[in-house]
Amino acid sequence: MHFNIKEFCVSQKMRGTGIGSILLEEFEKRLREMGIGDIYLFTTRTLQTEGFYQRKGYVTNAEIIRMDKNI
Repeated sequence: MHFNIKEFCVSQKMRGTGIGSILLEEFEKRLREMGIGDIYLFTTRTLQTEGFYQRKGYVTNAEIIRMDKNI
């Protein structure tokens, strides 16, 4: 089973305090306890966000793209 994370945000003033890591680790722990084996995360592509998730073991999936269209 997998779980999709569409949005996971920490306010700008709280970044760098470790709260994001604590929340994410607890979230992952609870998902594991529920039998979830994979997390699919959608986030903005910046060095800060991508680096944060890579340090937590997440990898960029080169096969997935996001497409938008204004109509």
